[in-house]
This record gives sequence, structure tokens and C-alpha cells, in this order.
Amino acid sequence: MNRKSRMIGRTLTAVVAVGALGAISASPASAAAHWTNGSFESPHNRKTDLDLRGGLEAGSGEIRVDWDGTDVSIRGYAFDASPDNRGVLVRVSYDYYSGRAWHHASKKVAAKAAGAYKMTKFAKESTLPVRHLYAQACLYNSRGQTSWCGPVR
Repeated sequence: MNRKSRMIGRTLTAVVAVGALGAISASPASAAAHWTNGSFESPHNRKTDLDLRGGLEAGSGEIRVDWDGTDVSIRGYAFDASPDNRGVLVRVSYDYYSGRAWHHASKKVAAKAAGAYKMTKFAKESTLPVRHLYAQACLYNSRGQTSWCGPVR
């Protein structure tokens, strides 16, 4: 790992967490079936900026989470602010209710952006009940592999 990668990795900050109550059980799932395009606004929401900073301005993201009970809407963006041959992604993990049980879906990409000054926006609404939604900002390399992620919160 070169010095620039270590510097960016050490200074990656932050993320978002929105939680509810209850236990989970693990189960493989197709995240595409859990979300549809569009979003809604609710008085119950959280908004967090996700910044990647280092020797270069690596990028940023934002996620806003609106919920009404277990109906959840997410929207935001991923923005790559650097020509460093890496991209920025915002990914989420969450619990969803299906088949009379709660299951976990982890590391599902909400948005990716690659190339200096590229931005990708997203707006999704859950098709199933959702709880324990967490977001994380990551760098990924030219082969599409995640090269560094900030903490999940």
C-alpha cells in the first residue's frame, strides 16, 4: 500500500446509523427485491455526510434516511473528487422482514462514483419492512475491489 493510500485510509471519516429494535437472523437475499426507485419524506429522518479526506480530496457522499414505522426511504449521493484512479461508494446494510422472520442484508451498494468530479445520486424506497439500517463510505480501486472502508455506525 503506498503512502497516499495509507493517508487517505487513516483519515476516512464517518458514517451514519439508524436503528430500531429487535434481533436478526442471517439469510442470503437479493437486495434489488428490497428497494424500488423513489423516496418519501417523513418527520422521522436522519441525514449524514460521508467524507473521504486525505492528501487529496478523495470524495464524499450523503445519505438521508426517512422512516415511518418500518417503511424506509434512502436518498443521497456518492461523489468522486479526485483523479486518483479510485472511486467512492456508499453502501448500506440492514434487516428486512420476509417469511415471518427478520433477515440481514449486508454490504449492498447504494451508489458508486468513479472519475474526478463524477457524482451518482440515488433515491430508493423499501419494498419490505426494514430496520437497523447502517451506511458506510468506501474507496474502491480500478478493478472494482473495495480498497478501504470507514467504520460502520
